[in-house]
Amino acid sequence: MRFLYLSFFYLCIANIACNKGHTPVQNRSNLSVMEREVLVSKGLNPDHVLRLEKGLVVEGDIFISNEELLDVDKGSSVKLPSAEHYYTGRLVSGGIIRVTVDVSLPKKISVAIDSALSRYNNLGLSISFLRVNAFPDIAIIGSSISGITGITGFPTVSGPSPVIELNNTLLSSWGLPSITTVVTHLIGHSIGFHHSDISTTGCGSFLSVRDSLNATAPAIHIPGTPTTTSANSWMLTCISDGINRPFTAVDIAALNYLY
Repeated sequence: MRFLYLSFFYLCIANIACNKGHTPVQNRSNLSVMEREVLVSKGLNPDHVLRLEKGLVVEGDIFISNEELLDVDKGSSVKLPSAEHYYTGRLVSGGIIRVTVDVSLPKKISVAIDSALSRYNNLGLSISFLRVNAFPDIAIIGSSISGITGITGFPTVSGPSPVIELNNTLLSSWGLPSITTVVTHLIGHSIGFHHSDISTTGCGSFLSVRDSLNATAPAIHIPGTPTTTSANSWMLTCISDGINRPFTAVDIAALNYLY
């Protein structure tokens, strides 16, 4: 079974409506000592790094800009996480998160988005998601980048990551539960969750996948969750068609702790 990385990229820091082209991924590149220090200080795995024109891709789907690579806490004692569940330290304020969906996305993907929002709303968290037609907190749009499932970022100072891109060409051929899992995963990043398998990510070939990470987004263990990997978490890195990951009991404990 060929696995794909769930993938993410916060396209425009100031303007969620922009949709510029993506810089092609360059060859894998070794890290300098300083670059490794920056990644480890943020709780990120410094192995298997791809270098782009404007930064680095780590863990298969998280983008660190060249500017963020200059921001390192020399005194940091943060250790690389080894299991689940982790968050960035930056969360979203409670209340309703408004979500718009690009009308050009196929109907099946639109239905999967509704299912993903319902997965969160059914938990009775302090945040909820409402699909609207305008003025979103999160805009879900289509992507033309090949070989990825979707792209987004971690929360900003003002709210969730404002853009989620979905590869409508790829996902249109997938089953509804798998698309729902992809969207649920991406929303997890947008509200502050790291991958739950941070130090063990490895799905085979690295793809054109990116994410935006705030400079102050370490991986912080969530109290009340295991420090050993549990199967089927919605924040596992790898996915392929046919996989469905509704929230596990541990996932729900993590969500309830933060929200």
